[in-house]
Amino acid sequence: MNAFVNSSVENYLTGVAEKRRDIPRVIGIRCLNAGAPAMFDVSRSDRAGRIYQRYKADPRLRALYVGYRMRDGKLDRSRPVLLCVNQVYAVTERTSSGETPLNVPAGSALHGRPLGSGGNFKKFLADWQKAFDAFCDQAGIVKRFRLSQGCVIEKTDNTRFQLRNFTRDKPWMKGSPFRDIRRVYRSPFRFLEVGCE
Repeated sequence: MNAFVNSSVENYLTGVAEKRRDIPRVIGIRCLNAGAPAMFDVSRSDRAGRIYQRYKADPRLRALYVGYRMRDGKLDRSRPVLLCVNQVYAVTERTSSGETPLNVPAGSALHGRPLGSGGNFKKFLADWQKAFDAFCDQAGIVKRFRLSQGCVIEKTDNTRFQLRNFTRDKPWMKGSPFRDIRRVYRSPFRFLEVGCE
């Protein structure tokens, strides 16, 4: 790498393959003050599976699952379990102190799949869903809702609101938006279609 950095540009502007072989596969910059490291949770790997880049995705979350457990023989919608799924399918649990990785084995699909990973993506998704279902069963989650940007949430008191995104300082994220969910519509259009039936 040092030889590449210290060489003149003319050394690499040539048709001679031998001179070009020292050009690194990835050339990038380092951001010294870009926010919390946990926000850079989307990784890219090379063909050997080594991670060489980390990204700050926007939107950061692919989905948010809201789960409920049983309490005293009834579904307890007052204490939701929040499971965040990022853009590479890594799952974390959101608590009052932040997001924490799940306590799952090292090879679990719930750790996500870096961009550039080899293998069959459909198989990964099937493995991910199986691991996610098993985790929810083990955690005692008996009812869960998948929330994505733009969905409409209907609560048990018949109130409804649109979850436009997962930004915590927005009005739709204030109070207790994930308590007492009865139904989730994928989009406002789906809500209108169902409402007209």
